[in-house]
Amino acid sequence: MRPLCPQVWPQDELRCPMSSKLKSSKRYPGVFTCTLKSRLDQKKDTHFYIRFRANGKARKEMVGTQLRDAMTAYKASVIRSKRIHETIGKTEGSEKSQNFREIVQTFNSIFHEYLKHRQIKSIDQDTYRYQKHIQSHFGDRTPESIRFDEYKEFRERISEDRKPSTVRNILELMRRISNFGVKYQMTNGLSFPIEMPTLNNQKTETLTEEELRRLLSAMDQDSDQNIAKIMKMALFTGMRKGEIFNLEWTDINFINRLITIRNPKSGRDEHIPMNQSTYDLLKSHPKHNFNPELVFPNKFGKKRVDIRKGVDRIKKRAGLPKEFRGMHGLRHVFASRLASSGKVDLYRIQKLLTHKSPQMTQRYAHLHNEVLREASEVMDNIGNTY
Repeated sequence: MRPLCPQVWPQDELRCPMSSKLKSSKRYPGVFTCTLKSRLDQKKDTHFYIRFRANGKARKEMVGTQLRDAMTAYKASVIRSKRIHETIGKTEGSEKSQNFREIVQTFNSIFHEYLKHRQIKSIDQDTYRYQKHIQSHFGDRTPESIRFDEYKEFRERISEDRKPSTVRNILELMRRISNFGVKYQMTNGLSFPIEMPTLNNQKTETLTEEELRRLLSAMDQDSDQNIAKIMKMALFTGMRKGEIFNLEWTDINFINRLITIRNPKSGRDEHIPMNQSTYDLLKSHPKHNFNPELVFPNKFGKKRVDIRKGVDRIKKRAGLPKEFRGMHGLRHVFASRLASSGKVDLYRIQKLLTHKSPQMTQRYAHLHNEVLREASEVMDNIGNTY
C-alpha cells in the first residue's frame, strides 16, 4: 500500500511529500490539494488530502488524485465527513476503492447541495417543485444514468395537465440541478440537452367589467378568505405571487402608505404605494397566531408555496375562462386597466410592476395607444363641423 503523508500536519504550514505547499479548499473545510508530477509519465496530477480529528487525535489522509481516481474537492469532503463519524483504521486499497464507489451522486444528493447555494427566497419554491415532480421519478438516479426515452416519457407526463409555464419551471429546475452537479464535479450530467417549451410571454390578459364583478363576488363568498385576500392583493397592486407570499408586516408602512418588496425580479428592493383598497384590506387583516411576521402564511404559520387549488376554485365559481392564468392573470388585469384608463403612462406602469426594463412593459403599449387614438379622434368632431 502506498504510504500516506506524515500522520500530523503542522498547524502553520501544511506540506505534501514533495515539500510543495498544500492549498486549502475555500469551499470545503478540511480539504487540501497539491499538484505533483507522476514518476512514470511526468504528468501533473492534483492530489487531494483531508484533515480531521478522530478520538482526540489529529488525522490526515490522501484520498485520491484527480486524474487517476477522478477525485474532486467535493468527493474529498464527503470522505472527510464519513471519517469523522466512523472509527479510523488502516485504509486498505480495496476499502479506498469502495469509498469511491459509495460517492455516487443522485439527483437527491445533488439537490441537497444545490439548495445550500440558492437564495433563501428561491428555496421553498425549488423544494416544492422538486419534491412534487422530480423526486419520485429521478431522485434515486444519477443524472448520467437517465436515458433520453425516460426523460421524454417524464416530460410528456408532466405536460398532460399542466400549463407550458409550469412544465418549463420543472424542466428548468431539473436542468439547473444537473448543471450544478457538473459545475462542482459531482456528476457528468445529463447525456442530452433539455429543451424548454415555447411560451407566449407577450400574452396580455384582462377581464370584462362583468367578469371582474363575478370574480370579486366569488372572492367574497369563498370559504378561505386568506386565499381570497392574496388574490385581491395581486389585483389591487399588481404584485407577483412570490412577492405576496414573502410579504412581512415590517414591509408595510401604513403611515406613508408604502409597501416594500424585498428581492423582486428587478434585483433590488422596491417601494410601491398602497391605494385605498389595499390599505383597507391590510388594515383589517389579522396577524397569524403561529407566525406574526408573515402577512399571508398558511394555516400552519409557514410561508406559502402554492395556492393553485384555491385560485382554481374561485375562478370556477366566477365562471372565468379556463385559460385565464390565475394569480399572474390578475397582475395583467392590474396593468391592463391602468394602461387603458388613459391616466397612467407606461413609465409609471413599469415602476408599479417593478419591471427591470421598459421593454417588459411594452406589451401594454397597444392598450395605451388605443386610449390616445380615441382622444385624438375627438378632433374629428371639429373637422366634421366645417
